[in-house]
Amino acid sequence: MTKMKAALMYGPNDIRVEMTEKPTCPKDGMILKIMAVGLCGSDIRNLTSDSRKGNYPFIYGHEIVGCVDEVGPEETKYHVGQRLFLF
Repeated sequence: MTKMKAALMYGPNDIRVEMTEKPTCPKDGMILKIMAVGLCGSDIRNLTSDSRKGNYPFIYGHEIVGCVDEVGPEETKYHVGQRLFLF
């Protein structure tokens, strides 16, 4: 499996940039290469407290901007290189 770089949270105030397994592209979806992440107030609270109750490591961020890196064979709306944002 291919590797990717990610910021993983191992506990409160313990974030490490590491290589991790890249997810497999779903046949009807895509892989988005994340270029930037916005952190909302609840993300900050989660990053500084043990709100996940030990469910680590975890990759935070749901307000993201990136480029389509890979598309599945059944995906027709998006194409590689397209810029997208999710919030």
